[in-house]
Parts: sequence; structure tokens; C-alpha cells
Amino acid sequence: MARRPTDIVHLKLRLPEHLRRRIEAAAVKGKTSMNSEIIERLEQTFQKEDSIARERRIAEEAASLAAKGVTGTVEQRLTEILDRRSGGTPPGPTGGYPFKWEGKNE
Repeated sequence: MARRPTDIVHLKLRLPEHLRRRIEAAAVKGKTSMNSEIIERLEQTFQKEDSIARERRIAEEAASLAAKGVTGTVEQRLTEILDRRSGGTPPGPTGGYPFKWEGKNE
């Protein structure tokens, strides 16, 4: 029978002692189990990879639009990337980003 994505799987894992100690220390500091610490760190790594891939697709789309001279959409897409990276808070005292767009707008 095939496993479901929600199934819990027991896994025997070999890792260097220095890494096990770091995981243990992080788990103690976070008041969690080593298992939970490992799972959380793996999830964060995959989320970061997913975010980078999503940003890359947006940047490629923005570059394609810029090559066609559609700069309004380029600004919008790059602003989305910057918003995500900054947690939704635009930098600068006026809330704007330090870039200027020239060329044909939509």
C-alpha cells in the first residue's frame, strides 16, 4: 500500500556527532524535541527553496516584459519580490523602493 503524505515514517539516520550536538542544543534552547527541531529545519529549507524558485520565475517574467518595453508590470513584479523579502514592509522613509522606471508603461 502506498504511503500518504500525512503518514509518519520512521527513519534511521546517520549523521556526524558534531551535527547531532548542534541539533540537540537547538532543541533544548527551543524547548522542543530533536525530532521536532530536525523537521522544522527541513521544512524551512524547503520553504526557502520554494520561495527562491517563485522569485526566480517572477524575475524572469519581469525581464521578459522589460525586454518588450512593458515597464509598469515589471515594476509591479519586482515590488512583489522585494515585499516578500522584506516581510511586506517597503524600505525607505517614504515607503518606496530606490528604483526608477523609464520607458513605455502599460
